[in-house]
Amino acid sequence: MTGFHSGLRFAIFAGGRDGSGTLDIETGCQLARKLVRYDVAVVGSAEGVDLMVYTWHIIHELPALTCPAKWTTGTAHSVRAEGPTRNRLMDRWFDPVAIYCFAGGYGTADMASVGRAKGRPVFHFDHNAMLWRRDAV
Repeated sequence: MTGFHSGLRFAIFAGGRDGSGTLDIETGCQLARKLVRYDVAVVGSAEGVDLMVYTWHIIHELPALTCPAKWTTGTAHSVRAEGPTRNRLMDRWFDPVAIYCFAGGYGTADMASVGRAKGRPVFHFDHNAMLWRRDAV
């Protein structure tokens, strides 16, 4: 692949608007950096997990990108379809080396499903054990 990201490894992070606890994000991001090597974190643009993961990377002087869904300007027939549309674009644009999912809802489950369909490593953060668990392949 050529272009601005030639050679860079991207990891997509997903999670709910209600967020995960700060300790979950701190621990999860630290562990993710060691689990599958990536150069740039990619998140959506919602409050909650997206903002917290983005902020964690910036505070630690690590690259991070946001990809907003087109909630008000999109072309999908339903606002609910804009998140999944964006998820598929993120997967195509960034060809992620891993997808990390914190607690979330429909959008997070969809992002995990996109990753599984492409055979990508998909991890879910286990709040009780404070570690990532990989989906069965």
